[in-house]
Amino acid sequence: EKLKVHAALVVLQLGFAGFEILTRNLLIDGFSPFVFPVYRNAIAFLVLAPLAYWLERNERPKLEWAQLPMFLCLGTIGILGNQMSYILGLRYTSASFTSAYRNSMPVFTFLISYFIGIERVKLRTREGQAKILGTTFGVTGALIMSLYRGAEIIRPPSPGNRLLHGFHFSSWNLGVVILTAAFLSFAIFLILQAQLMKTFPAPLSIASISIGIGCIELAILALMIDRNFSRWKLNSTSATITVVYAGVVASGLVSAIQSWGIKRCGPVTVAAYQPLETVAVAVLSFLFLREGFRLGSMVGAALVVSGLYLLIWGQSKEKK
Repeated sequence: EKLKVHAALVVLQLGFAGFEILTRNLLIDGFSPFVFPVYRNAIAFLVLAPLAYWLERNERPKLEWAQLPMFLCLGTIGILGNQMSYILGLRYTSASFTSAYRNSMPVFTFLISYFIGIERVKLRTREGQAKILGTTFGVTGALIMSLYRGAEIIRPPSPGNRLLHGFHFSSWNLGVVILTAAFLSFAIFLILQAQLMKTFPAPLSIASISIGIGCIELAILALMIDRNFSRWKLNSTSATITVVYAGVVASGLVSAIQSWGIKRCGPVTVAAYQPLETVAVAVLSFLFLREGFRLGSMVGAALVVSGLYLLIWGQSKEKK
């Protein structure tokens, strides 16, 4: 049973790594970053909603009117805010940087949880000190990645990164700011989701309802910004494959495995597999997108991953 869980978590991270590479390539080819998340979430909703209805039919409580504002917040913050910021940040930076920077998300979640009183820190214990040190490492690494790119240590086999060609350094900085907003919004999304789970313990249903609300909001935003309907067409096989993959795997399958993994082994173990996706994206980006390895990103990523494991260790020891 443990082997199945760990194998599923490996599949989860590799599946999301494929999503980042395919999406980055689609953006390079000029597909609208406003239209893409609409298709992604529409497909994800069609996949998740039937699964949630069937698998949680015996444990899902009746939806109350008082819970609707929370679902609206989840859809707005976690789907509209997070995904729109994420894809724009990915567009202005790179797949390998975005994946490495995503490791800072548990640190952001911990910081927000601490400041609003959900998370506690006992400074005199090893666990509390590990959480503080891990948070410090994570924030420092995120700052290094944000402010210092550094020299290109390992160059790709041939000149690449068509999207960044012609962009100034300020465009990269803008991407970093947007990604920070994406990860902060997702951290808030996770905290709100955990609170809602106390009164509505049906994770797949929460995910599908949130995705449905977010999809409607994304569609309205896309129609307001991108009224050229020719940009809504999937004119190539690669675009169709990417959109379907994003909906079925990155949103549908990943959400299902995450919920299942949390039930089987807890959120700590699920979070511990995140750096695997960073390694996979770095290798795939180097091979297929011709993105090199820069000093700032590598040093920052090492600090973020170290901080992540210190934070996870501290949280797991406290729970025991």
